Amino acid sequence: MAATHQLQHHMNTDFLQNILEISTKYKFQTQTEFNIFSVLHSKYDERRLHSRFISNLLSPNSSHGQNDFFLKKFIDHIGISEFNLNEIEVTPNEFNKQEWNNIDIYIRNKHQAIIIENKIFARDSNQFDENSGIIIPQLFNYYKKVIDDLKIDDTAGKRNIHLVYLTLKEKEPSYIDYFREKNITPIQIDYIRFIPSWLEDCQKSINNPSLIDSIEQYRNLLFEITNNFKLTIKLKSLVSQNIDNVWDLLHTNQNESEILKHIFIHIKWHTVHEFWNELGEHLQNKLRLKVNFPSDYLITKTTHRNFKKGLALNFTYNDKHIYISNDRKGFTWGIQSEWGYFKFDNSQNIIFSDFMSKETFQMINNEFRKYVIEMITIEIINIINTK
Repeated sequence: MAATHQLQHHMNTDFLQNILEISTKYKFQTQTEFNIFSVLHSKYDERRLHSRFISNLLSPNSSHGQNDFFLKKFIDHIGISEFNLNEIEVTPNEFNKQEWNNIDIYIRNKHQAIIIENKIFARDSNQFDENSGIIIPQLFNYYKKVIDDLKIDDTAGKRNIHLVYLTLKEKEPSYIDYFREKNITPIQIDYIRFIPSWLEDCQKSINNPSLIDSIEQYRNLLFEITNNFKLTIKLKSLVSQNIDNVWDLLHTNQNESEILKHIFIHIKWHTVHEFWNELGEHLQNKLRLKVNFPSDYLITKTTHRNFKKGLALNFTYNDKHIYISNDRKGFTWGIQSEWGYFKFDNSQNIIFSDFMSKETFQMINNEFRKYVIEMITIEIINIINTK
């Protein structure tokens, strides 16, 4: 028994040391100096903060007075060749803050275009095509709209329209195989390396102190966002790999528990966000339909403020409205006016507003989360087929 206790203590010490090393390397950043961007908007606001600021820099007609300087640098950094900078239009801009056809940033001349889709934590808004029975990726839907706008055919579109997918950490758009089948390759850029590098390169050649300061404030905001993201993901991975050990630490040693609780709120958010994303995408692939996801706002309320009313995704299948919910009852399903509990083990004990429940806590573990997603998917398909 003493040997077992010693081994457990050694494991706890090693784990906490890893926690401290990661936390020291990245350390949660918060703004200590005045920052106009975080004053005006949520720092994660993709549309009103990030897209608008980047789009205004890219617009040659913006009052920043740099003409097409930012756009040239952006095109150079992104590796696009032979893009005509005459008669450029960029939307949104400071004079027209509306997006064109829901495209986050749309850059066009008479015959060419760059479509930038901006995702920090938001999901792709893919569309289910009832005629073909397949899901059309969001970026490809934009590609089709721009072909019509430029009045060109698909062959010219593949040559003259560039799809850019901007994410927090460089990743592929969903349903990437669809693009490959169409011989289209989206360009992937990110907020961790690409955007700061582009802005830093621009700053070196600008003589306007006010503009330089604005860019510097925005870069500082990006550092806070991306640094905290990297820290959270690394800690979440470490917790996932040591799930039982961490659970014991949270409930046995008060001092060690406080270290974990300080960082835990961010891990909770990413766990719940990933779960609904993964479940929704799994259902979309299995059932070939469009799923409506719970909002990031409700996920934040649930994980940060223990919001008890719950989270749900829903979809329509064979003209029936179906939902999968998680609230104080655990996981439940609903079809039209009928509802019930899922039957897999612990389904009623996983409550996302209560991570002090061991079953909920285990959702941090990647393998357990995949198991829950598979069980929910199997059961909901069986329920659908019997109703």
